[in-house]
Amino acid sequence: MQVQHFEDPSEDQALAVVGLCRSLDCLADRIYTQFATAADSDALKAFWQEMAEEEREHTKLWERVQSAGTKQQLPPIFDDPDAVRTSLQEVMDRVEATFAHLDSTSTISHSFVLACRLELSMLHPAFATLFYFARALLNIDFYSTYEAHLNRFVDALHFHCDMSPELELLGETLKRLWRDNQTLTQCATHDELTGLLNRRGFWILARQLAYFSHRNQINIGVLMLDIDDFRLVNERHGHPFADRVLKNVAAVLEARLRRSDILGRYGGEEFVIFFPEIRPSGLAGVAEQLRQSIEQLDTDGVGVTVSVGGTQSVVQTDPEGELNALIATADRLLYAAKSGGKNQVVLDGANG
Repeated sequence: MQVQHFEDPSEDQALAVVGLCRSLDCLADRIYTQFATAADSDALKAFWQEMAEEEREHTKLWERVQSAGTKQQLPPIFDDPDAVRTSLQEVMDRVEATFAHLDSTSTISHSFVLACRLELSMLHPAFATLFYFARALLNIDFYSTYEAHLNRFVDALHFHCDMSPELELLGETLKRLWRDNQTLTQCATHDELTGLLNRRGFWILARQLAYFSHRNQINIGVLMLDIDDFRLVNERHGHPFADRVLKNVAAVLEARLRRSDILGRYGGEEFVIFFPEIRPSGLAGVAEQLRQSIEQLDTDGVGVTVSVGGTQSVVQTDPEGELNALIATADRLLYAAKSGGKNQVVLDGANG
């Protein structure tokens, strides 16, 4: 059968967003280099040179993301990529206009105020979203480099300037926005109780990897797991204890999976796993290992079991539609496992 490749125009838009993020860091490099040239003390010159070098390192990270995108390893990320691109372009235009007539005779405080404006522009939500997916999909860690950069900048703000209330507020605002961006990204994509991806976060990541698997014709798999008789655990031991059981089950599943596998809490006591690459003969063994691991779990003398349904396929035409179909099939087979006696694995006929 000839494979039909499904192209999503939002991929090009996502790549355009990456390009704008890189351009902002390139602009920051030029600006901080100019600040270093104009600095009237060795300490300040060294600081701005260090900031410029860090921006060059950030640019290299964006180039890695761009390279992944051109190799079709960066699937659609944003729900409305055109709106994100437009918003970032407006930010870029404002920053360029602000620094177009940069005065080399500006005071130290004025330079830091302008730099604060630049750093604030790079706390655009698009950055936080790309940071998250770059780490999750491409193993590129922006978080540590940007956080160290931002902390160094705020420390220098305190050291080199007579801290007026306005500058102090700017420094506090930068750190708060950085924390809030990370918190919002985490809350939007993760389950608060278990720390796993929530249904939305799972779908976003699995969707991206389904596109990648489709392009490379890699076999993918889905497992749905549900804790058996969980309602009785709630009734007999109370909700706080049941929450501990959920967290323990989540921890066991997470420990048994590869880093590349996508694990989420699908709702209630139900979990979902997406395997972006798995041997056709391997799904049954993985499912059984997970079932046995949960069976051996003990929470203060209370044990639980799980029923598991699963399926696998190579995506032929429509990554999103076929991923949805796999999840629906796995869910149906999960309930077949429950109706067949619980604490068992049921895979579809194609999985042996």
